[in-house]
Amino acid sequence: MSIERNKLVQLYGKDPIAYSTLQKGLSYFDTSFGFIAYKRVGHIDITLGPPICADNDLADLLDRFIRFSKKPIFSYVTENVIQQIKDSDLYCGGMGIDRFVDHKSLRESPDKQVRSACKKARKSNFIVEPINLNQLTRTEKERFDTITQHYLTNAQCSTEQCFLNRPVDFQADGMKRCFKLSKTDKEHNGTFGYAVMNPFYNHGDITGYLLDIIRFEKTRLWGVWLSTVSQLSQLMAQEGKIMSLGFCSFFDIQSPPACSSKWMDFQVNLMARLLGLCQYVRRLQELKTIIPGHKEPRYFASYSPLALVTLVTLLRACGINMSALFGIELLQTIRAGLFNKS
Repeated sequence: MSIERNKLVQLYGKDPIAYSTLQKGLSYFDTSFGFIAYKRVGHIDITLGPPICADNDLADLLDRFIRFSKKPIFSYVTENVIQQIKDSDLYCGGMGIDRFVDHKSLRESPDKQVRSACKKARKSNFIVEPINLNQLTRTEKERFDTITQHYLTNAQCSTEQCFLNRPVDFQADGMKRCFKLSKTDKEHNGTFGYAVMNPFYNHGDITGYLLDIIRFEKTRLWGVWLSTVSQLSQLMAQEGKIMSLGFCSFFDIQSPPACSSKWMDFQVNLMARLLGLCQYVRRLQELKTIIPGHKEPRYFASYSPLALVTLVTLLRACGINMSALFGIELLQTIRAGLFNKS
């Protein structure tokens, strides 16, 4: 069945998250014409992105899943999905945006922070190079594993995340693309990081790539994320491909046009304030908005009228511990912070 899902992703996987629906650890609601990837968290079924199917089959597939699951949450979906389920008993809300790179603007009129990052990168001979996964040596694989461990050791969330991010592997599958980050300075003489880009499709043709993961060892070189995006954008522009920077969770929230409510808007804005207390989330949002481009709203639709159920279920599906994300002391003050009107 996995081979059939691969084919369906290449046919109908036009959303940047489509390739991630093939990751290990997910459950599937399969039909002859498409599938929905989801994860069961307790008694809740939370889906990953839009269904993988043709547009004219979308309503049928959504209806079947709603009848199948006792407690469904459609997460990280687009407006067309919300339009199809607006008359159901589900509660809908905004949950953030996706960011897409404007290659021309980034090349011709980058933000001053991008210019500074690229200038510093040139001084350190920083380059982003493709990795041929079919020819990856054991030594190179061990080097990337070491980088992963160093990264996770120093990260705010010290465990490998999943669901919204596809867990890293360096197996050649003919779909994803991996790149090594190298520099020559007093700290490093060679590879010190890597990036992973996931494809999205339109009827078998790759239309673009999602920059899913950038990881690197601790360095004094400022702006590695920005200079990596700049170099990858140049490559995508040469190839005529779209480049997605992925999700900004509960940031710049847009109300669902088909089924918004003031009560749900109030709740998701509280959750946006909650996530804004997390330095990692806030910094990633800032970086993605420095890059010129456009945004696409993302939504959820849940069996529960409480938006917090969606957030907690999503974090658990991703393998994120609340105390690791916010810190125990911060968690103890969140309630007061959320309801502070000053």
